[in-house]
Amino acid sequence: MDLNNATPDGLARRQSLRLDPEQLVRLAEALPRHERKLIEGRFADGLTYRDLARKHHTDPRRMRRRIDKLAQRMHQPEFRFTLLHAGQLPPALRKTAKLLFLHGRSMRDTALATGHTLHRVRTDRSTLQTLARAGV
Repeated sequence: MDLNNATPDGLARRQSLRLDPEQLVRLAEALPRHERKLIEGRFADGLTYRDLARKHHTDPRRMRRRIDKLAQRMHQPEFRFTLLHAGQLPPALRKTAKLLFLHGRSMRDTALATGHTLHRVRTDRSTLQTLARAGV
């Protein structure tokens, strides 16, 4: 495989196919309900992308990309850090971590939901990423 020509979506798709389905289903418990149902449908119930797409009135390729992106997000160090250490974080930082890393919200959406400035959310995200990558 030529990694110089590989796209990020293609790499994520191949990576998600090699992940343990049971682990994905366990991690999906931290996702919002609508995202958790997609992961459970695919990896616990064995539904095909086509079946899920039909159920959600969308294109199978779009459904596959969506599930691959969810799987990719669940395997980020920030996702796991937030799952393990959210209870130890100050309340404001905890809310930011959950919205950004567990729920996959944008920084702008997170700023609106928390009442913080975009600069504050960006700073908090950087702090959380540093902690997650340091393995704290």
